[in-house]
Amino acid sequence: MSELYNELNNKRVFKIERDRFKQKRYLYTTPYQVVNNGFNNKNLYPTIFSDVLNKAYRMKGYNVMYPVICNNLNDITYSYSRLRGEGVEALRRTHRLELCDLNVGFDAEKEISLSDNSTIKFIQDMFKEMYSNGYIELKKKEVFTDFTSHQIYPKSCVELKADKYIFKDSGEDAYVKTMDVFTINLLKLDKLISNISNLKIDDDLKNKIYDFLGCRKGLSVNIKNHDFSIKVNLDNPELIGGISFIALNPKLIDVLIYTTPDEYISVSNYTLDPESQEDCFTGVVLKNPLTFKDIYVFASYKYDEAVHVGIPTTDTLDYMFASALGLDPNICLDDDRMLIESDFLDGLSEDMAREEICNAFVGEGMGEVYLKPSDMDLIITSYNDLGVLVPAGVDYAGEITVLDNMYYPIYFNNRYKPTATNEDKLDSRIQLSKMTFNRGFITGLCSIYAKMYDSLIGGDDFFNSDSMYNEFKDTIGILNENTAVEEILYNVIFNMYYEAFGKEYNPYQRIVVISDNTMDIDSLGEQQRLGVSFVNEILERYPSDAYRLYLLSNNTHSDDLKETLELLDEYKGMLLEIKKAFEEPFLNQAFDNIYFTEFVKNCNKLLEQFEIVKLTKTILSFFKSFVLPHNISRDEAHRFLIIFSIICPEICETLNKEVFNDRYSIFYQEFPKI
Repeated sequence: MSELYNELNNKRVFKIERDRFKQKRYLYTTPYQVVNNGFNNKNLYPTIFSDVLNKAYRMKGYNVMYPVICNNLNDITYSYSRLRGEGVEALRRTHRLELCDLNVGFDAEKEISLSDNSTIKFIQDMFKEMYSNGYIELKKKEVFTDFTSHQIYPKSCVELKADKYIFKDSGEDAYVKTMDVFTINLLKLDKLISNISNLKIDDDLKNKIYDFLGCRKGLSVNIKNHDFSIKVNLDNPELIGGISFIALNPKLIDVLIYTTPDEYISVSNYTLDPESQEDCFTGVVLKNPLTFKDIYVFASYKYDEAVHVGIPTTDTLDYMFASALGLDPNICLDDDRMLIESDFLDGLSEDMAREEICNAFVGEGMGEVYLKPSDMDLIITSYNDLGVLVPAGVDYAGEITVLDNMYYPIYFNNRYKPTATNEDKLDSRIQLSKMTFNRGFITGLCSIYAKMYDSLIGGDDFFNSDSMYNEFKDTIGILNENTAVEEILYNVIFNMYYEAFGKEYNPYQRIVVISDNTMDIDSLGEQQRLGVSFVNEILERYPSDAYRLYLLSNNTHSDDLKETLELLDEYKGMLLEIKKAFEEPFLNQAFDNIYFTEFVKNCNKLLEQFEIVKLTKTILSFFKSFVLPHNISRDEAHRFLIIFSIICPEICETLNKEVFNDRYSIFYQEFPKI
């Protein structure tokens, strides 16, 4: 382990402070995958990237929460531990040592592993909380799987071609199966889409989230006559021509304000009789804004919505409702599901008609477009043999039941058998299920758990304490491109869950998405999986700062060892130049050079924009063009070293002591600013 990391950790340089006057900043990065006997270039980069921000924010005076999170529950970890005869924790220790050797500034007490019982218990407790409050439900659903039937994929991952589903990325066949799965009920999160739309992220990323949810355009319009107007939401706006009636539920809306004087008494009596099997005409007849046909308005307890738009030709209950009242269905689809009797939409498919009708109504100022998920159940489980287990059991009849939390945590033991606390008290008719949580549920919860996690509070107090959670309002998520959609979505969902119970809605305030440099472990062959890591070899041959320079000055990183070593030779030579330059005497001028002032200003700007690669290149370029020729004062040299320390901590800490005789860590210095 790095001597510098040991020294800084012993001095608690990166320990979070209990200082209520300091502004709090929470810095979260995607949990890194423990995939073999050490990091590779690609899955190490996001952690080093976020470490630069961690160090900079501390030097700027923030109280920074920067936890390090590892996912060491996956098929590669188990395969590797079986081959080596070691438990999954051995790999975790290897990765931890590499992070220390690279002088990543994390507090040892804020390391989170998915194999820790406290973390597993937190995830299972959260699941139980949401399940008991109706946010999570068990359902039989048609799902998409690969040939193993273990992993469950969202509909956004597949497409229909030649009457069969294939995966968009690989082109391989996807299989549709009916399975028992746990789902989050999105109907209980009625502001989900608006909260996503309010996030300060690129529109492309928002659209990817909408696509993941299978969002479709809906149309909100006013349907009226000269006396009455009712605002309705059409989830299938292309079918507007088929509307025959509107049903208002007296439990959810004041029906009397939509009632004519002639029918007021009968409707008033009806509202007092929720058990009534009859439906009551309000006397109001509106006009279809597309076809100008009559739309009758009824008071009815048959529908769960406040305002239900009845389209008899596409819904069985609507058809029965209309038939019982003698209403003529307005036909809007033919046998080939092409629009008919729908004005300018005639002859169009449903998808084409939806776009046309939305554009037309919005263009005329007659409606507003909204987005709604096509499936209101978000699947959170798979049937992997590995991962964090869902606290569920299966009885002899194959029925699944959620277990009481007296059995938590439920985990895989060293023989990879599902095991529960107090398992001896478990009903003998129930076996522990091998159902596991999917990646989205886990990563979404990690960001919230990490925000809570501190030695003075601890994960077990999460449901009883709000203090740490609410103090960290300035939250920055450093996310990988291939996981960002799920991490953002689940983060919003879990924060909305807390909001529903009176806690503050507090998702990421700022989001940085790093281009996809992470390794897709599912696509690697078994031989590749065990041969891609060479970080240990690099750190034995090169200074850690040289490797940090390599990672931070390139947007892409090679898994070719020879190619990596050639670049590292250059950075090792540059470090020697820097050390030699700081051994020479500096000028004693007291004023700031205009070029140095501009350099400091530019570095601060790049940090705020999260342009870490540009920042690294700017620092190296400034060294060659300005510091190396020695036209720099002692004060400017020290401030340059402080800026450079967030990129290369080891050499800067050494020079800070040897050249500037500073007894304290350079990370106690104030980051230069204009």
